[in-house]
Amino acid sequence: QGAMVINEVTEGSPASQAGFRNGDILLGYEGEPLPRIRPDDGQRLWFVHAYLKKNPGDVIRMDVLRGRERLSFELK
Repeated sequence: QGAMVINEVTEGSPASQAGFRNGDILLGYEGEPLPRIRPDDGQRLWFVHAYLKKNPGDVIRMDVLRGRERLSFELK
């Protein structure tokens, strides 16, 4: 399984409002584990491509690891 570290959550952004924090580790997108892609730039491109396929107003579910706790967030 792949993973991506969330490095910067801007205060007041949709990610911040959904509950994301700096340092969270993104493990899943829309109920599926992130693919394991190397190099890491490929994984970022996969994520951007998947995100751009969404329509404005769609709710996106993301699963993260925060410390030892696994959490799910809905990004609107």
